[in-house]
Amino acid sequence: LAASKVEDWEAFEGAKALGFQYFQGMFFSAPEIVPGKKIPSERTTRLRLLKALADPDTDLAEVVGIFSADPPLTYRLLSYINSPAFGLNTEVSSLKHAVSLLGVQPLKRWAMAALISDHDRTDKGSELSWISLHRALFLKLLAENGLAAGWDPDTLFLLGLFSNLDSILGLSMALVLENLPLEARLKAALDRRDAASAAWLDLLRGLEDGDQEAMRRSLALLKIPAHRAAVLYMTATRLAAEALAETTCSV
Repeated sequence: LAASKVEDWEAFEGAKALGFQYFQGMFFSAPEIVPGKKIPSERTTRLRLLKALADPDTDLAEVVGIFSADPPLTYRLLSYINSPAFGLNTEVSSLKHAVSLLGVQPLKRWAMAALISDHDRTDKGSELSWISLHRALFLKLLAENGLAAGWDPDTLFLLGLFSNLDSILGLSMALVLENLPLEARLKAALDRRDAASAAWLDLLRGLEDGDQEAMRRSLALLKIPAHRAAVLYMTATRLAAEALAETTCSV
């Protein structure tokens, strides 16, 4: 069950008491920014990993190096790839074998989602991670189904996954973007400097807030049929819930 229009702690706790498992609303998207705050030293390593994984020029050998430097991440990868959901007949016990099975792009997506979900284990942090993964999967599905002219699935996946990084890190989006090697239009969408690119974020927020007018406006601008968006949104909801239920990120 997913609760929408969650605006504050009282609404969040009330929805939890009623049995809701997933939550959406401004409570989760409004970043709590401390002026002058720097990225904590204990988080800089993982932010560097995100930076490397988001870089399209990072090759397979570099990705293997990233995992080798992070044993917990490697353990999660091996647990995921040996899970029943993956359906292998033999056990995968080496990082090299796991990487060769997944391929570079799926591995990058999985690792970025895992890094973000590990950042903050509080209730709010967990929900922000779920919302980010849900957004990423939904936008990726739109592109894979020919509903995102001019955008490829990996770019839209990053847009959704990184759309809450300011809230997750407690930093301004401008400071977050200084540390990530993203293409210009992706940065323009994330910090809302380009209205056409930011329409993707407007669509996400309209869906999450149940804002019918915002949804109609965004769908019309992006030329996406409402019925197809609805089906893919529900598919993304299921995929995100399944991924987090397994404490892995099958993306």
